[in-house]
Amino acid sequence: MAAAYAAVVSLIHVVENIQNPSMHWILLDRKQIEALHEKVCSLQDLLEDFYNTRSKLDVDGLESQIADASNEAEDIIESYVVEQIADQFSEEAEKSFTFFCQDIENVIGKMDLIEQKRQAPPTAKNTMVGFDDHLVQIMEKLATKKSKLQMISIVGMGGIGKTTLATNVYENPFIVQHFDIRAWVTISQEYNVREILLHLLYDVEGGKDSIEKLSAFTDRMDKKSDEQLGEQLYKSLIIRRYLIVMDDLWSTEAWDVVRRFFPNNSNESRIMITTRLSNVAICLGSGDPHRIKLLNEDNSWDLFSEKAFQHDGCPLELEEIGKEIAENCGGLPLALVVIGRLLANYNHLPIHLKPCFLYMATFPEDCKIRVSRLIRLWVAEGFLKPIRTNKSLKDVANEYLKDLIDRNLISIRNKYTGRTKICIIHDLLRDLCLREAHKENFLHVVKVESLDIPPHIISTRRLSIHQSRKEQRYRPQVLNALQCVSRTRSLLCEFECSPLLVSRLYLLRVLDVVDKYSAEDIIKLANLRYLSFTGDWDLNLRFISSMSLFWNLQTFILLGTRPMVLPPEIWEMKQLRTLKIKGSVHFPQPQIGTQNSQILENLHTLYNVVDFRCTEEVAKGMPNLKKLKLDYDPLSSGVEWSYYCLNNLVHLHKLESLTCKFCDKISAGNIAFPHSLKKLNLWGCRLPWEDMTIIGSLPNLETLLGHFAFVGAEWDTIEGEFVQLKHLIISDTDLMYWEADYSHFPSLETLFLGCPELEEIPLGFATLPMLQDINLRDCKPSVVTSAKLILEERDNSGYEGLQVDIYHTESGQWIPITRGDS
Repeated sequence: MAAAYAAVVSLIHVVENIQNPSMHWILLDRKQIEALHEKVCSLQDLLEDFYNTRSKLDVDGLESQIADASNEAEDIIESYVVEQIADQFSEEAEKSFTFFCQDIENVIGKMDLIEQKRQAPPTAKNTMVGFDDHLVQIMEKLATKKSKLQMISIVGMGGIGKTTLATNVYENPFIVQHFDIRAWVTISQEYNVREILLHLLYDVEGGKDSIEKLSAFTDRMDKKSDEQLGEQLYKSLIIRRYLIVMDDLWSTEAWDVVRRFFPNNSNESRIMITTRLSNVAICLGSGDPHRIKLLNEDNSWDLFSEKAFQHDGCPLELEEIGKEIAENCGGLPLALVVIGRLLANYNHLPIHLKPCFLYMATFPEDCKIRVSRLIRLWVAEGFLKPIRTNKSLKDVANEYLKDLIDRNLISIRNKYTGRTKICIIHDLLRDLCLREAHKENFLHVVKVESLDIPPHIISTRRLSIHQSRKEQRYRPQVLNALQCVSRTRSLLCEFECSPLLVSRLYLLRVLDVVDKYSAEDIIKLANLRYLSFTGDWDLNLRFISSMSLFWNLQTFILLGTRPMVLPPEIWEMKQLRTLKIKGSVHFPQPQIGTQNSQILENLHTLYNVVDFRCTEEVAKGMPNLKKLKLDYDPLSSGVEWSYYCLNNLVHLHKLESLTCKFCDKISAGNIAFPHSLKKLNLWGCRLPWEDMTIIGSLPNLETLLGHFAFVGAEWDTIEGEFVQLKHLIISDTDLMYWEADYSHFPSLETLFLGCPELEEIPLGFATLPMLQDINLRDCKPSVVTSAKLILEERDNSGYEGLQVDIYHTESGQWIPITRGDS
């Protein structure tokens, strides 16, 4: 039923979009379109009624008929829009309008028949349990006093909890303290030796859990061969007691390639692997593998009832059926957890969440999915039920995501400044999504190394093409076989994809590929909502001037390096929500006195704008902007700071995140910030410390990053400022003396300092109640000493949880220090 519901909700978005006043140029019979909207909303209610009452919608294949009629209507409308764009102000526009009205009337008739077939739905009838011993046994094996390098293996079937057990061991405070270095890498069936080495080396050298930092690290290592990476890993491990975890190992091949880079340094180092295959563990010489067995009946019930009923306990009337469900899970912990969480609210997964959940099959196995990308794709796909409140579709998407996380269907991989940035789906749950998605023809995933192309893929609406990490080439015959697809609206591809395939899919709404396309290929796709591609080439004038033809474009991401100059027509793209150009983009001023309103009401993310003039008209034209990244070089353009009107930033009342890079000093009188800011990242502006009050007075600021942003030998902070600041990162400054006490940063959690001239950290920080991390880089020994004093004072005062890390430039590692370190 997910495919039918997704089709209906998507059609509602399309119908409402073409009724928008900004679409006044499309010839429509407004009453006919209103009648279609009413019919589609009725079908949505029908699906929800049947689903909520647990009834099967199998009356003469009613479910598939709803999906087909909705998809047909969507095709008719969006094909007509393309024709209208091509035939504006011509006689052909009138002819296509006549045929369009006839086609819409026919599809309304089909929906009438569906409603007549509907029948009233029948009334609906009135930490891992048992793992403590495993944890203790594994920790004993890891901490044994045998100096020789030892291998410990955890073996068990998929979903039984191998990774959960390994994670609990890996993060146990005793293990963290016992080993000098820890590193974790997930192998999976399809592995890449270079990726294994890069992930291990990144962890070993103290890398933080951040996609951006890992990407930057990978770029730095780009010129090194696999052998050189392995040698660097070996040298980093040779003198330290290390723990390496290789999760989800499927064969001995990966181990045979990397084993020589793990030195047997007679220092009680350990390697831990998890695998589903006993023979793999035995072949690796890990001794007697630690086997995880299925849970017994009692432990199964304990785990299931804990997840399903939390602390309330199982109601007596549900105990019999609950134990039957737990028994049917066969002692598999993952199944017990997932089904228990699904039943936590005594209900199945709501129908509005099913399309979003099934969509997770789009991403490759073990993929770290950026939440921002996932939400943008959900919005573009039209999965989100329109809400007639003040909530944006992004807010609705975040609620959907939280619901799926709470139900244990999606996992959080990391958080940054309190926000979830990365999520993953377990491979068993992904397999479930994939089977269900294929079964409903909701989406199809094709592997380029496979020749097995299902015949019904011709009608799929969503197509995701994956390439094995082992496979360095793709098979042309696979892409040739996909030339038959005609109804595909979404194409996601993790590698270079044939432009010929894209050119045939003229109704595409989502194009997310790693590839280069000509402007001619792209401008034909007038219905695009989401466009993300590699474009390391000059976008020609025809493409730039034609951008406003993308009447429904929400997301435009260009991963190129050359600057792009946007046309004034960008102000006519009323659906635009996210504009991110990796290189740089010149954003035009609105055209005053034009007939159409110059307001981008939906725009909330604008990245890498060069020399942005924030005039009052611009600020008013972006009333809901939340994220903004700017880059300035006034010396190259020969203008004064006042030309850029940065004082008008205060009029961006919804702005939450601002990054500004400057190539010259700016005075406080030439810039002002809105009170809505939560994150501020400044580069190169060299503001005097005495002007910090313009930042400290921001009432909602939670994160401040300053790189070569502040100048002066002394900084005296003021009470009553930085009241909400949680994360403070200051580097590349000449600061020597810092006066502050506990009342100046009452909410501070993380402090990062890269200040080579600073004498010491204010000792008043010892009593900051929320402080968790201090990270020091390129600091004097006296700063390290003051950090140790703060650590000791907190220990003596009963504060817990503070970690102090020092970056050693020579070794390239972050080294934690404790109270007893000298």
